[in-house]
Amino acid sequence: MKVLVTRLERDCEATAEKLVELGFDPVLLPLTRLKVLEPKTDIVKPDFTLFTSANAVTSIPKDFSANFENIPAYAVGPKTASALSNKAYKNIRKGAGDAKSLAKQILHEWSDKRFSGLYICGEERSFDFQAAFQNHGCIELCEVYRILELDLPKSDIDVKIEQLHGGISLVYSPSGARSLIKALDRAGKTEALRGMTIFAISAKAAEPFEIMAAQEIIVAPQPTEEAMMEALKRHCA
Repeated sequence: MKVLVTRLERDCEATAEKLVELGFDPVLLPLTRLKVLEPKTDIVKPDFTLFTSANAVTSIPKDFSANFENIPAYAVGPKTASALSNKAYKNIRKGAGDAKSLAKQILHEWSDKRFSGLYICGEERSFDFQAAFQNHGCIELCEVYRILELDLPKSDIDVKIEQLHGGISLVYSPSGARSLIKALDRAGKTEALRGMTIFAISAKAAEPFEIMAAQEIIVAPQPTEEAMMEALKRHCA
């Protein structure tokens, strides 16, 4: 079974390896690129830092990162925790893999005091930590990257969609969903969705397809790649 992967190029390759291990045939069509942003310079040192993306970790410069290496750093899951370890963070607290669980973990660990946290993130975020923590502490946002769409030639999209022959598409974010829809529209291939099964990492990632004519939309039971892959295996068993 062929599976379309449209993530950032470096993420595409890692996902492709996992798909091959599971017996799938990945079709790689990166539709986005990452632009690093300059972090804020006027940040008051927080009680902890918070990361829900390895991209946020790899986007911060060393001199900025050094300010926070010795305070607790919360990572949404193992990939983000590994990226923090590579940046020499000393006190990494790994979550279960989704933002909601990580918020509960933080609230439990800081239940006896008000806290201040620094959420180092991208411009697009799927979970509102500021709202989740409003009665317990404050969270300052520090946006360090932006996801930009690639304007691929129609011929590139044509080739990949022809290889797919319907098949399955993995979608990891609302922006990724929108990028896929726009790319198909620019190439005059929107009808390809009618034969495509969409596997979305979350309900929010699936939303852009709800008004489209996708054959089937399946949302992972947990917003992690591992849950997504398990759902894919069960579906194709």
